[in-house]
Order: sequence, then structure tokens, then C-alpha cells
Amino acid sequence: MLTSPLQNEEDPVIDLTLRPQGFAEYQGQAKIKENLRILIAAAKGRNEPIEHV
Repeated sequence: MLTSPLQNEEDPVIDLTLRPQGFAEYQGQAKIKENLRILIAAAKGRNEPIEHV
């Protein structure tokens, strides 16, 4: 087995450093990013969670 199914103390820190913090950190897929921006802005305007994506 290459990885352990158990989490260690470093896993959450490493995971957070690998995740993009915003749309600007995603490369490509401009149309998808724009659609997500619109979806999020509309949900914020309604004060509701976004729909399942």
C-alpha cells in the first residue's frame, strides 16, 4: 500500500496548501469560472447556499 487510510497531523495542512484559494489560481476553463462566479453571486444575493454543482 502506498498510502495509509489514516490521517496524520500534517494532512490538513498539506491539503490546504494544494487547494486553489480563488478562481484566479485556476488555469483555463474561463467559461466555467465565469458561470461559477455568476452562480455564487446570485446565491449570495438571495442569501442562500449555491445549488448542487
